[in-house]
Amino acid sequence: MRFAHRKSIDSFLKKILDLEIFEKFKSNPKLPEVPNTFSDHNHYLRVWETLFMQETFNIIVNSKRSDDKISSFENQKRPSKVLYFQGFIIKGAEESAYTTGRLYDTLPKLALGNQGKNNNDSGEPEEGINLRGIKESDLLILSKDDLLKDQNHEKDIKKILSADWILSNLLHPNNMFAYVREKSKKGSTFLDVLLDKSKSLFLTQHGNEQGYAPVHCYIVESLATTIREFRTLRMSEFYGHYDTIVTPEKALKVVQSGGEKHKNHEQMNAFLNLHGKKFNPSQRDALGEVVSMVDN
Repeated sequence: MRFAHRKSIDSFLKKILDLEIFEKFKSNPKLPEVPNTFSDHNHYLRVWETLFMQETFNIIVNSKRSDDKISSFENQKRPSKVLYFQGFIIKGAEESAYTTGRLYDTLPKLALGNQGKNNNDSGEPEEGINLRGIKESDLLILSKDDLLKDQNHEKDIKKILSADWILSNLLHPNNMFAYVREKSKKGSTFLDVLLDKSKSLFLTQHGNEQGYAPVHCYIVESLATTIREFRTLRMSEFYGHYDTIVTPEKALKVVQSGGEKHKNHEQMNAFLNLHGKKFNPSQRDALGEVVSMVDN
């Protein structure tokens, strides 16, 4: 039971979708000092989750796409990644921490009825084409209105993101973050998304007769790597080297006190000398840092 709980990312996602991390870190609060030894795993998590959430805040708010990357999206012969599209969302089930929804890039044929059947050869965009490059764990912004209509940013929402902008705009009931829980698969034309529960009313108020609400959709960031790191952090109490994680100072004394230091140090140096050319420069530098840790 505890193992399953540690794998959950609900506490992480909720703080993004309800904007808690933007309130917390917008004014650069004092961060906890990392001790040499932790009292237990809960102490370890309290310290590192705070630092981790600040890193996530910086990834969402401060990282920007280069012009070259934007250009690469726009110049693809067969576009597989877009920064913006207009779509439709329909409300799904209410879960304990979220409201769920299905996000489409065109109104589904089932919602169009007979009109949809007559438009199969009308030259309309293929259903789901804008969703192909969107992956599980991507973070989107959805809005009833075009948030960039007065901006010249090629519909790249990252150009204007800041903590103040997010809090000013996404606290409005018609604007929201959406987390992609499941990408569009072959044979389906929608994304399964999670929203903050406070946005449930928007989905019911602005949907058409079939429940589909039109929205402007902006691609913000992939959280795939971030979520893997979060799960690794949460699951660390089940690792074989748990004692080393929680009491690194004690582990370092053990290593430094005996011949194992020299043995491990020599083996790592030999590995780096033999295989170093197989790594890129940044990886080699990282391995070199690891080799020098015991000496330092």
